[in-house]
Amino acid sequence: MSGLFGIINIGLSALLAHRNALNVRAQNLANVDTPGYSRQDAILGTNPALPPAGTSEALAGGQYGTGVQVVGTYRARRASWGRRCACARVRWAGSARRRGH
Repeated sequence: MSGLFGIINIGLSALLAHRNALNVRAQNLANVDTPGYSRQDAILGTNPALPPAGTSEALAGGQYGTGVQVVGTYRARRASWGRRCACARVRWAGSARRRGH
C-alpha cells in the first residue's frame, strides 16, 4: 500500500471519516431544541495496518498505516446538568416559600 495510491487512499479515508463526523455534528445542530436529545460525538480510530512488503505479519517491526475510520458514536451526557437543574428548582421553591407564594 505504499506509493502514490497508498497516500491517496489514506487521504481518502481521512476525508470520509471526517465527513461522517461532520454529519454527526450537523445532526447535533439540527436537534439542538429537541427535548430529550443529547449531543453525539463520532469516535475515530485507525484502520488496520499493513506489514511491509516481503515480510510476514508476525515479524513486521514497521507497518504501513492505512488511514482512519469512524468506529462508532457515543452520546455525550453531563450528569452535572441534571444536578444544576435540581438545585435551581430547590432554590426557586425556597425563595417562593419565603415570598409567601
